[in-house]
Amino acid sequence: MDPDKKHWQYTWQPFNGWILFREAEEELLPYLKKLELEPDTAFFNQLIKTRALRHEPERGIATLDLMKEWGVAPDILTFGCLALCCTNLKEAARLISDLKARVATN
Repeated sequence: MDPDKKHWQYTWQPFNGWILFREAEEELLPYLKKLELEPDTAFFNQLIKTRALRHEPERGIATLDLMKEWGVAPDILTFGCLALCCTNLKEAARLISDLKARVATN
């Protein structure tokens, strides 16, 4: 069965429980390349959310770099998912500062 390249992300989202395992997550992007599938903003938003829920806020924020590598732009939901990576006001202020620095360098 050939995956539908436009709607493939909807096939994995209901199974988000398996991506909570870091090993499976690390195999996912290379697998997408192999299938010639391109993740979209919704995919990366889910990845940020998953990393935040797995208590890996740095990896959640680093997902912005992956988005840039894949040529995917963040949307308003991305910033909501990034906010999940913050557990206190100090972390939120650092995130805002980091985001401003990223914008300034682009």
